[in-house]
Amino acid sequence: MKAGNTPKKILFVITKATGGGAQEYVYRIAKASKASGYSVSVAYGHHGLLLERLDEAGIHTIHVSGLDRDMRVGNDLRAYRELRAIFKYEKPDIIHLNSSKAGLLGSIAALGINNVRVLFTSHGWAFNEQRSWWQKTLLKIASGCIVLLTEKTICVSNAVERDMRWLPFSSRKLKLIPLGRMKCALYPKIEARENLIRDQIQKRWIGVISELHPTKRVDDIIVAFAKIHNLYPDTILVILGSGEEHARLLEKIDALHLKDSVFLLGFVQDAARYVLAFDIFVQASISEALGYSILEAGAGSLPVLATKVGGIPEIIENNVTGFLVPPKKPDEIARGLRTLLEDKELSKRLGEALQERVMRDFSIEAMIESTLNCYR
Repeated sequence: MKAGNTPKKILFVITKATGGGAQEYVYRIAKASKASGYSVSVAYGHHGLLLERLDEAGIHTIHVSGLDRDMRVGNDLRAYRELRAIFKYEKPDIIHLNSSKAGLLGSIAALGINNVRVLFTSHGWAFNEQRSWWQKTLLKIASGCIVLLTEKTICVSNAVERDMRWLPFSSRKLKLIPLGRMKCALYPKIEARENLIRDQIQKRWIGVISELHPTKRVDDIIVAFAKIHNLYPDTILVILGSGEEHARLLEKIDALHLKDSVFLLGFVQDAARYVLAFDIFVQASISEALGYSILEAGAGSLPVLATKVGGIPEIIENNVTGFLVPPKKPDEIARGLRTLLEDKELSKRLGEALQERVMRDFSIEAMIESTLNCYR
């Protein structure tokens, strides 16, 4: 597939070049765009795993100082000026913005620049996160501005699209392109466990793959596990991921006397390849656009217990392809875990049904093809 007479130069912008769903998305789309004949660059704020992967793929990267997740007037102004200078110097045909901060600053910085098309992918709206009412209001206004200032906003789930329908004329601006599961070879169960925690191979593993951010509510999973641990002493909780909550979660594990049964392993390269190490997969976010980690767990035929938020019900149908529980309810998580641990036939049936849905409805090829069509 070649770009033909379509625009030749694409500049992606993302706030953090770390690990996570938005970063995986940028990597996959940027790599596919390059393979289709486009000249591709990625501008980013924080350094991290994405930067390393882009370098390995031979994709040009540009650092934007001041571009970070938090709102700081001085940094934001500096990032805006740098983005505008980058846009003028690079002269891209298409600017593809990702993440809320990059979306707002990038869409404003692109104003008045001729012969450039600006697209934005929403990986979830910041106004759905746990914040004060006034912050939510400001973020909702800012999100609306991004949609209005860009040619098209790609929504990675029906929930993301639905949350912006309050905006006048939004139907002309919004384009639904569901996330697709990345394809990778999974480590067999024993090999995965040996690579992670060699001396716990015979236990039953409850697994989590998540950024350690307050929105992900990994602490709710730890509290839920504490409630059932004495009933299932042969079970451990294994958490893969890094982030700002790491130290606080270690303190909670210690306070609940779970140091011998909860393993916070930090960042693990290619974490998705380890899903077969788990017997059950858990996710407890209070806001989630769709959920790469759930797609990855589903591809491994794992039974999944997740919160009923955002786009997750588009993957998980309660009691059909997994269990859904309300957010911020550790008791409900604990109850669901008990059911899955005690009923192995149910767990197997839910995992198989989820695998079928993921393979059928969440193709990365379809995601890439639909996104490239937006560029043409």
